[in-house]
Amino acid sequence: MPVCPKCGKSIGVLVCVQVAERSYEVSLNENFELHCELLDNYTDIRDEEYRCSECGAALFKTHHEAKDFLSSLGSG
Repeated sequence: MPVCPKCGKSIGVLVCVQVAERSYEVSLNENFELHCELLDNYTDIRDEEYRCSECGAALFKTHHEAKDFLSSLGSG
C-alpha cells in the first residue's frame, strides 16, 4: 500500500480537491428568496490537487501523478 511522504501513514485513497467555476442564473422567487439554476452541466476546473486521506497534505497536482502513486497499491 502507498505511504504518504508527509505523515508516513499507509493510505488506500487520495482526496481530490477541485477549484471550479460554474455558471448559474439567479433570480428571486415568489417569497423573495434567491433561486439559482445551473445554466449547463459544464464545469470549468481551474485547479486540482490530490491530498493524503489521513493528514490532508497536498501531494500531487496532476491526474497522472495520482494514478502513478495509487498504482503502487498492490505492491509492498
